[in-house]
Parts: sequence; C-alpha cells; structure tokens
Amino acid sequence: MKRTRLLALFLAVSALMLSLAALASSAPDEEDRYFTVLNDSVQPLDEAMMPVMSGGEVYAPYALFSDRSLGVFYSYNSEMYRLTLYNRDYMITFDSLAQTAYDREQQYQMRLVTNEAGTICVPLTFVCEKFGLGLQILRSHPLETVRIVSESDLSADSFLARYQPELVALYLAHISRPSAEPSSEPPVSSSAAPSAEPSEEVSPPPEPKVVYITFDDGPNRNTASILDTLDEYGMKATFFLLGSEIEQERDTVRRMVGEGHSVGLHAWSHVDSEMYSSPEALRDEIERAAEALDSVAQIRTRIFRFPYGSSYREVTQEMRDAVISAGCRYWDWTVDALDYEQPSASALARTVIRGLDEANSTVVILMHDTETTAEALPTILRHIADGNFIVRTISVGDMPINFYGDVRTSLVD
Repeated sequence: MKRTRLLALFLAVSALMLSLAALASSAPDEEDRYFTVLNDSVQPLDEAMMPVMSGGEVYAPYALFSDRSLGVFYSYNSEMYRLTLYNRDYMITFDSLAQTAYDREQQYQMRLVTNEAGTICVPLTFVCEKFGLGLQILRSHPLETVRIVSESDLSADSFLARYQPELVALYLAHISRPSAEPSSEPPVSSSAAPSAEPSEEVSPPPEPKVVYITFDDGPNRNTASILDTLDEYGMKATFFLLGSEIEQERDTVRRMVGEGHSVGLHAWSHVDSEMYSSPEALRDEIERAAEALDSVAQIRTRIFRFPYGSSYREVTQEMRDAVISAGCRYWDWTVDALDYEQPSASALARTVIRGLDEANSTVVILMHDTETTAEALPTILRHIADGNFIVRTISVGDMPINFYGDVRTSLVD
C-alpha cells in the first residue's frame, strides 16, 4: 500500500513537471526568486512579499512577521525610517538611514534592502538567529523555498515530500495569469477641456498644524485600550511613563515601543514629598525610571515631563537644571484635556477639539491613561484625521515646548 501511494505521488509530480516544461519558455527570469513558507503554510507568490538574495544573504519582507504563528511582530516608523521587530523576550531596531541595528546589548552594522517591488526586507539569518527561529533554504522546484520555522512536526525533507506538488501548482498558476492589457482609451485629464468660467486666483491652502498626542501617568490597565484606538486610526503618540508602573505593565510597554510610539519619563513615584523634596531626589527618580524602562524595553529615553508641569509650585529652577543635567529635555503642553477632573467622555473630547481648532501653531495635547480618556479618544482622533493636522511623536531631537521656553541640551554658565 505504501509503495502504491509513493508511485501515485511520483506520477502526480511528473505530470506537473511536464506541464511546467511546456510553460518554461513563457516563464520570467527565476534568478533570486523564491517560494515562501511560514512553518507549514505556503504563502502566495506575491511580488511584494518575495524574498531576495543580496550580497550572499537572503532577505525577506518584514511584513512576513505579521503572521502570528512565528511569535514575532513588527512596527515600522516611516518618519524615522526605523523598523522594530519584537516578541515578549527580545526586541531589535533597524535604523535604515544609519545602516545599523541595535538591541539592549550592542549595536550592529546591519543594512536593510528592498526587493523588486520596493518592499523593505530584513536579513533572515540574523533575524531568525536573534529570535530563535529556524531558517531553511530548500532545493525545491521550480524555485527554491525559503522556510521560516517556529514550530512544525515536519522536517525539511518531509515538508518537500508533502508540499512539492502544491509548490509546482502554485508556480504554474502564477506564471499563467493573464497580464493586464493596456487601455486604448486616452487618460482622462481634468485640464483636457477649458473651463467655462474665467479662472480666479486661488489662495494656497493653510499649512497643517503639527499635533503631538501625549499621555501621562501610565502604563496602567487603560493603556492597552488607548493603544488599540491609536492603531485603529493609524496614529502614533508619546507616552510619559511612571517608573513604578513599568515593570507591572511590561508587555504593554513593549507593545508601545514596538508599535512605534515614543516614550518619555514622568519620574518614578508621582508623590510630591518624594520626587520634589530636592533636585537630587528628582534626578534619582528620573534615573530609577530610566533603568526600569531599559530593563523592560531595552531603550533609553531623554525626554521628560514634570508631574503637574514645569511651572508647578514645588518645581524650582534648580530642579529644572537637574533635569537638563541628567541629559533630558522637558516638555509641557498647549492643550490640557482636563481629564484628571474626571469629566464625561463627550466633555473631554469637546475640550480637546476646541483647543485643536483654536490653536495657531503646534499643538501638544496633554491627556492621561484614564478610562474616560480611552472612551473619548476615538472622537478626538476622528477630528484630527478629518482636519488639517499632521501627527508627530516627540523625540530628543525636537525643539521642546515648555512653559519656560527652555530648549537647553546642557547646563551653561
């Protein structure tokens, strides 16, 4: 019986290979083209998702890591040209401009490449090694197969024995697809016909306002909901984190960083008598919070927000100097959601929207990781999405906005 099944498999593969030979003359150049398999799942032959060979290394589109079966996830910050891959235990960031990658331990000389469709691809051997994934380059036909394995009962040989007919059939379907015929109709142009009305001078559209969406006092049980909403609207925010909460919400912090949000520090305790007892105490709280963030997410940040703001009655000039001497730049806000007063979600949204519309320049929105804020956030983000706004996240290179106009990066006499 086993011999009969093997014979049937051989005949099926032979028939497919004969069909392949008949179509070979119409096939495109197959150099550096691959099948892609995630565990035991054969992926479509999509040009945008095709691995590529460069400098003797196999690279694959980072979006392959959207497949949850691999247990690795990604976030791409298009403004900073930085790609982050992460799971619960490890995170690495690729800086495509500097051609480096860095994790908690060190920095690597590491470039990203693009395939023929222009998709950004990562070095697979390096990535798989860092995340403990298996990488197999299989001698399949008519293309080689790149297989990334997190868990599977099939060895490489067993996989090919079972899936080679499917690979051939997939390839045949791919190369026999009809190409789109060029249209014989001329392109439609809005300027093809003269306007019946005389042209009028048109004023240029107003410049969009830059908006920084910021949250204080997290992470906590409401932060995940806030992240969900930001993801739904495709927007990024800046979170000023309490050091005392980082360890308790480590998965949320890693998700926050991995999804491309910016993080800053908000001291350790948020207790006046502790953090504002002296400049030295404040600096110790900042360093303690920084160490907690580094331990959980393997990053250091140099942006800071004073609890209650830099003009709070307990904050002295010496404390502002201590923040600068700690290597940080501090940010306040221009629009206060007043969500700490626990208004209704509708009232909270109206407060923020009014501030957005009345602002003449850059807007820094202050919100907190509260349940009401999470409820009001969709209304606020819809208004931003529909308006003339550009959303950005805060980085240490940005000129800080604070109540004192303090843009120092170090103490000077």
